[in-house]
Amino acid sequence: MIPKDITFVPDSMMQGIDVNMNLKVNNYGYLPLDSLRLDFYMNDADSVFFIKYISVQPDSFTVIDKTIETDTIIFKTKIKALASTPIQEYFTYNNLIEDSFFVARDSVKPAFNITFDGKEILDGDVISSQPEVLITLKDNGPLPLTESLFTIVYDNEPLVFIPDTLVFDYTPYPNSEAKITWKPNIKDDGRHTLEVLAKDASGNFFDTTSYRISFSVFNESDIRDVYNFPNPFGNNTYFTFQLRGVDVPDELRIKIYTIAGRMIREINISPSLLNIDFNKIYWDGKDQDGDEIANGIYFFKVIYKNDDIVKTVTQKLAKVK
Repeated sequence: MIPKDITFVPDSMMQGIDVNMNLKVNNYGYLPLDSLRLDFYMNDADSVFFIKYISVQPDSFTVIDKTIETDTIIFKTKIKALASTPIQEYFTYNNLIEDSFFVARDSVKPAFNITFDGKEILDGDVISSQPEVLITLKDNGPLPLTESLFTIVYDNEPLVFIPDTLVFDYTPYPNSEAKITWKPNIKDDGRHTLEVLAKDASGNFFDTTSYRISFSVFNESDIRDVYNFPNPFGNNTYFTFQLRGVDVPDELRIKIYTIAGRMIREINISPSLLNIDFNKIYWDGKDQDGDEIANGIYFFKVIYKNDDIVKTVTQKLAKVK
């Protein structure tokens, strides 16, 4: 064997990418080589990591292919192959060959994201008492992401992975992504905290500190803080309010009346446009016929219906232009 007889493809790779070792063994003699043993060593280890028995006919060669996993290998890695045969050989200097490949460590921090029912929240926001919390970690490295790389603490208590409540899912490299879905049933109203610490398999944390968020939960279906802004308004305004409970209401309507009690506009809002917590609904300042309303004082009612719960909130607004 001579140096060019052993190759590594690729010869430089990121940790976690397999390398294919290819060794060509030639028999330049006149006799067949039966039960030729090849011992493969890695770096300066005394024990072999791979043994292969082959037969090579005279004036011929055999190729050995071996896939080497690099999950536990890092930096320059030397491979040594030593051939031995039961028959007496005149020359043994060509029975040893060695070469190396390089394994680079991933040093890029992964990308982290967390959503509550499909949206990012701010500290102190109100969420559903039965939310779907999605934690996502994306990594550029090929080493697999596992549950053990995450620490999730809810109200100072570590969470454990159990079916239907805290579920882990992984998409392998090259689209390496871990997704954790948490579906709690939060029965205690009030303020709660969630803390997440996560890293990739190379030990790179997504940030220098953990993600920590506080949020409030209210189990009873309700509508609060109903206003319009700006008020008075010139051309258009927004109706704003806060929704609480498990789900958004089945039905929500806004009715606008003159001071005499005549309804001039009704806005029906699809549940798909509503969120638990803050909501903002645009009104162009026009009546049901599409005409701009006159200056003056008006009233509006927000009618909230969720299952058997019906609530109505009335407020005053002014048009000044």
